[in-house]
Amino acid sequence: MYTTNPIIVLIITYNPIQNLSNYLDMLHKQFDQIILIDNGSEPETRKIIEKQIPRRENTLKTIFKDCNLRIAMALNQGFDLVITLGYEYLIALDQDSLPMPGMIEKMLNIYTAYPKYDKTAIVAPVVEDAKAGFVTQYLRSKHPPFSNERIALIRRSKMFQL
Repeated sequence: MYTTNPIIVLIITYNPIQNLSNYLDMLHKQFDQIILIDNGSEPETRKIIEKQIPRRENTLKTIFKDCNLRIAMALNQGFDLVITLGYEYLIALDQDSLPMPGMIEKMLNIYTAYPKYDKTAIVAPVVEDAKAGFVTQYLRSKHPPFSNERIALIRRSKMFQL
């Protein structure tokens, strides 16, 4: 059984930016619920995150890890929680990725318009690195292994755009 809003956002943080409150406000424009997994931030940084909890107690679920167990483990823990909570769709972000306005609606429309949507596991947006001025639509498995530079550009992405 799914919740009334089938989409939740999962954010993995590690010593997140100072303007975390503004970032969460922007995410709340597209998502009713946010899961934030902090991957072992410094104590002073953890306090910044903890300040967000009281004003977002019904919309922000936080998990604090004592040490950085790396992104894959944090994502897996988040995926387990999303499944337990009964969400149909998930968007996973890191602390400096921001979905453009309307991105989620567009991605859902593309997903449901695809003839084999029930056999589709992932829909990915165009990724734009605002600082580097680099845009990529997707990674194709038909190509040779990705260069470290290309993967690094994607990891440093600052915003998404369809």
